Amino acid sequence: MLSAFSSGAFAQADTAYTNELKHLLINNVTEKVYLHFDKPTYLAGDTVYFKAYVTLGNNLLLTKLSKVLHVDLINTKNRISKSLKLQIINGLSEGDFTIPDSLPNGIYRIRAYTKFMRNMGEDIVFEKIIPIGTTTFADTTSAEPDVQFFPEGGKLLAGVYSRVAFKAIAPSGKGMDIKGIITDESGARITDIKSEHLGMGSLQFTPVEGKKYIAKLSYGDSKEFTVPLPIATENGMIITAAIDSLSKIGLKIIASNSFYEENKGKTYTLKINSFGLVTTVKVILNEPLKAIDVQTRKLHTGICRDTLTTEGGDPLSERLVFIQMPDLLKLSLATDKQTYKTRENVNIRLTASDKFDVKTQGSFSVAVINQSILSFDEYAEETILTHMLLSADLKGTIEQPNYYFKSFNDKTHSQLDLVMLTHGYRKFEWQPMPKDIIAYLPETGISITGIVDNLSGKPVPASTINLLSQAQGVLATTTTNRVGSFSFKDLLFADTAKLILQAVNAKGQNSTAIKYLPDSAQLPINPLSSYFINTIEATPAYLEWKQRQKEFTSIYGNVKTLKEVQIKGKKQDNYYHTNSLAGAGNADQVMHSDEIQKVGGPLSSSLNGRLRGVNFITGKDQRVIPVLKFGFGQPMLIIVDGLMLGSSINMDALMSTEVETIEVLKSANAAIYGMAGSGGVLLITTKQGGGRKLSDIKSFGILPISIPGFYKAREFYVPKYHVYKTTNRPDLRTTIYWKPNIITVNGNAELSFFNADTKGIYRVVVEGMDEKGNIGRQVLNYDVK
Repeated sequence: MLSAFSSGAFAQADTAYTNELKHLLINNVTEKVYLHFDKPTYLAGDTVYFKAYVTLGNNLLLTKLSKVLHVDLINTKNRISKSLKLQIINGLSEGDFTIPDSLPNGIYRIRAYTKFMRNMGEDIVFEKIIPIGTTTFADTTSAEPDVQFFPEGGKLLAGVYSRVAFKAIAPSGKGMDIKGIITDESGARITDIKSEHLGMGSLQFTPVEGKKYIAKLSYGDSKEFTVPLPIATENGMIITAAIDSLSKIGLKIIASNSFYEENKGKTYTLKINSFGLVTTVKVILNEPLKAIDVQTRKLHTGICRDTLTTEGGDPLSERLVFIQMPDLLKLSLATDKQTYKTRENVNIRLTASDKFDVKTQGSFSVAVINQSILSFDEYAEETILTHMLLSADLKGTIEQPNYYFKSFNDKTHSQLDLVMLTHGYRKFEWQPMPKDIIAYLPETGISITGIVDNLSGKPVPASTINLLSQAQGVLATTTTNRVGSFSFKDLLFADTAKLILQAVNAKGQNSTAIKYLPDSAQLPINPLSSYFINTIEATPAYLEWKQRQKEFTSIYGNVKTLKEVQIKGKKQDNYYHTNSLAGAGNADQVMHSDEIQKVGGPLSSSLNGRLRGVNFITGKDQRVIPVLKFGFGQPMLIIVDGLMLGSSINMDALMSTEVETIEVLKSANAAIYGMAGSGGVLLITTKQGGGRKLSDIKSFGILPISIPGFYKAREFYVPKYHVYKTTNRPDLRTTIYWKPNIITVNGNAELSFFNADTKGIYRVVVEGMDEKGNIGRQVLNYDVK
C-alpha cells in the first residue's frame, strides 16, 4: 500500500537547507552506517539478518537527514546479486538477505550507505565480508610486504627531531613483522627499525636538509629489500602528540627554523575536535616550539582531531589521537539461570545506563548463537564500538579492530596510536573543496523522475503530470520544468507499487510522450583486494551441522513438496499468469508469447488480424485503439499488468517481444469490469525483465510503471515450546534468537526465547545506542547441557 505521498517539480533545495549541508561537509561531518548481524559466519541456504544504525556527526546522534538506506549483496564476481532499499525511521532500520542453496562458495560482501554519504567518497561506506562455505586463500607469507612511512604531523621537517610511523602490509592485507636499519645516502647507520604490532611501528631521528634516507629491511628469513623514506622539507610547521597517560595528551607545535623566522609573531589556530565538541586555542608563534597539555577528562571516547591552521583557516598540519574514557553505555545482561537444557526457556534482563549510572532509554539489537558450532574471532570482530568510534573515520581496513576495545590499558593505547599515525595520516589529506560539494542530497523518500516530450521529440515545459494508482486515484500532481523534466519526491511505500504517470500539455491535450528515468547513479564496486584481513570462515562443525540440517529438512519437508501433487485433465491455457478479474482460462481468446512473436514489430501490427473480432484503428493523436467489430465503435478497456489504463495508452509503446500473454474478454466474460468493460477488455501481461527496459519505453499521454518500494524485513521465527506440542522435528537453528528492535523503558528490557537442540556454549551479544548518541555493547555466555 502507498502510505504517504508528496511531490515537487525539480525545484532547487531550500537555500538555508543547502547551506546547512555545505557546512556539514566542509567540516567533514557526514552520516555513518553500522550493521549489526545475527551471526559472524554464514553458509548457502542461510538467512542474513541485520539491523542498521545510521548516525550524523561525531556525536553519533541518530540521523534526521536521510530516510533511505541502500544495502547491496555483492557476489564473488564483484557484481551486485541483490539490492535492498530500506526505510530509515529515526536513524534505524532493519533487513535481511536469503542466501540461495545454489550459491557457490567464495567471498561475498554486504555494503550499506546513504546517498548523502557519497559526498565524502567511497571509503566511509560500511562493508562486511561474508565468506560462504570454505575458501582457499593464497599463502603470501613469503611475498615481499608493502612498506609505507608516515611522518607525524604530515611532513618531515629538516633539523627537527621527528617521529615517523610505518606499516608493513602483506599481499593478503594483513600486517607483517619487519626489522632493519635506517641509513643515509652514504650508507651511514642512523637508527634501528622494528615493527611493534601487526606490522606497525615508529622510529625517531633528526633529518638533515638535503639528505636522503633509506630503510634496509627484512622479514622472516627473507633477503634484504630497501624502501626510501619521505624527503625532509626545510620550511613548515607541524603538530605532534605524546600519549603521556590515559588522562593527558601532550601536544607540541613545532616550526622549522626558516618557517619560524619568516612567520615570527603571527597568530595560528589550534582546533581540538572531540565528539563534535570543538575547542579553539589561539597560538602566537613567538618561539619555535609550543607545548600544550590537553586533559582528556573533558573529551569523549573516539578519535580526537587536532588541526593547526592559519588565521584564515588554511590547514597546516593535523594529528589524530584516540581518546579512551569511561563514557560508553553501561549494558548488563542477567539470566534467570546459569545452566540450561535444550529447548528450555531462557529469560534475560537487559539494563542500560549512562556514564553517570542513570538508566537510559535506547534502541538495541540482540543476537544469540551457539558458539560451539559457529566460529568467531573476538579481536577481528567489527562491532558498533569499533566501527562508529574507529573504522568509519579512517581509511583502509583496520586489522583486529576489537583488540583495542577488549581492554583499555597503556599498551593497547600506545598500539592504537600507531593506527592513528598510519591509517589516520592517509584519511585526512587536505584537498581544495570543490565549488559544488553537494553532489548527493539526502534522500527523504522514494523518487519518480522522468521527462515529457511532444510528438516531435522536443521537451514540453509546463506540462501537468499526475501520479495515479488504481486503488487510490490521483496521488500527486506536479509540472515539468523548462526542459520537460519532472519529479515526484518523498514517496513512501513498501514492496513494488504499480503506478500510472499521466501527462497533459499546457493546452490540456495528452499528445505527449512520457519517459520514466530510473535512478542509475549506482555506487561503484571496489575491487576485492585486501579484504581478507578480518575474515571469519565457517568451522568444520558448522559445515557438518549444515549438512545435518539439510538432511532433516529433506525428511520433514516432504509433506509440503509440490512435486507430490499431480493434476490431470486441465487445459494448458487454464494455467498462466494473469491479472484478469475473471481469472485464468476465462478469456474468449488467449495468445502466448511464442505465438505473439511470430509476427514482430509494434504490438498492434503483431496482433492485427490475429485477434478474433478485434480491429485496430489509429486516432488523431496517432495512438492505436483496439475496438470490437460488433462493439459499436466503443474503445476496448486496456489493462496492462493489472492497471486499468482505459484507451489512453498507446499500445505501440510495447513491442511484441515484451508481452507474455494477450487476453480478449467480450460480453459476459467482460461483465466483471462493469461499464468500463462494456466495449470489451484487452488484457496485456508483460514479461518480467523481457525486451526493452522501462526507461526506454515512451508512452503517449499515459505510462504504467512498477516502482520498487521499501523492503519489509522478515520477522525472525522463534519457536515456543511451552505452547506447541513437542515434535520429533529437530531444532537445528544456528542463530538461536534475533531481536533487532528492543527498546529499553526506564533503562530495562526483558528478553525471552527457547534454546535449540544443540548443546554447548551460547553467546548473547547486545549492541545499540541511546537518544543522546551514547553507544554500548555487551556479551554474555551461558551453558546448554
